[in-house]
Amino acid sequence: MSDPPVHLVLDASAVRAYPSIHIGETLTQVAENGGAFVTPLPCVVEARDGDLDAIALLLCHSAFREVFLPYDHWRQLAAMTDVLGRFQAAAALLIASIHRCHIFTGRPDWYAALGDDPPIVRF
Repeated sequence: MSDPPVHLVLDASAVRAYPSIHIGETLTQVAENGGAFVTPLPCVVEARDGDLDAIALLLCHSAFREVFLPYDHWRQLAAMTDVLGRFQAAAALLIASIHRCHIFTGRPDWYAALGDDPPIVRF
């Protein structure tokens, strides 16, 4: 059996906000639609000033899948970091572009440099 498709990437603001009702409902919808959500490790690390037990709970969610930053995309990640000014946001953007999905964020301003239609869903 193959892994479910990635429907959503959580950035550090979404990781930090879990388990708020906005995050929980969205992740339930992702799971009900047969999808998965991911969060790059830099997003988890940046969210460490939040509730560590909640972060651990998030990483045990049934729809969560581990995701790795591919080394062959390092130049793209570096360029995205330069544009956005935040490594964790660039990591979320890279993973979203690879999986052709959206970033779930409470901080759309982190992606303002992308213009009028960045690939984000705001909670």
